Amino acid sequence: MFLIILWRLKAYLFIEVLMGKYKICAYAICKNEEKFVDKWYQSVKEADMVIVGDTGSTDNTVAKLRELGATVHILNVNPFRFDYARNSLLKLIPEDTDICVSSDLDEIISTGWRNYLEKAWQSDTTRGSCQFNWSHNPDGSPSVTYLHQRIHARQGYIWLYPTHEIVSYIGGGEEKEVFVEGMVYDHYPDKTKNRSFNLALLQLAVEENPLSPRNYHYLDRKSVV
Repeated sequence: MFLIILWRLKAYLFIEVLMGKYKICAYAICKNEEKFVDKWYQSVKEADMVIVGDTGSTDNTVAKLRELGATVHILNVNPFRFDYARNSLLKLIPEDTDICVSSDLDEIISTGWRNYLEKAWQSDTTRGSCQFNWSHNPDGSPSVTYLHQRIHARQGYIWLYPTHEIVSYIGGGEEKEVFVEGMVYDHYPDKTKNRSFNLALLQLAVEENPLSPRNYHYLDRKSVV
């Protein structure tokens, strides 16, 4: 009997190592980003599931994502704003998910990130942060780097602001954040993409949150450009 119990324990521990300690979902919203699909998916496929909300692609983004194995939901967000789109997708992530890893398709997460995340995450952790390389020098080295805080527990979070949105804690207890050493996001934006519609969304963000210096900062920067 003792040997049977010991064997079952070893089998359980093996399965836990094989599958991971936590159920992790990588998720993103997108529109007409087929050029990024392959590299993005390869960087997030360490998750147990990859869920994407498409907000109106007319290219092959959806087909390519589904072919690779992502679950793609078609989101009808009208009038469009980024926080509503992300919240709509968040509702479609299974309730038993432990960790949600948010990213955009023009971002690449470093290989092996899941291992670093599971080492850092504790049973009472609610949010994870890591290094985010916003831009790069010609030689590929980071030029602008900041703290990325879009890794979060499935429960207790909501997205805020029409654009330059943030994920905000609304849980009942204390928010507990950990820094995930070794997990790095690299941002490689499409510089030809038209982002002029963001100005109206930024103006809306300021109207809705007149006491937020963050929104004024982004609006001033966008107005100058």
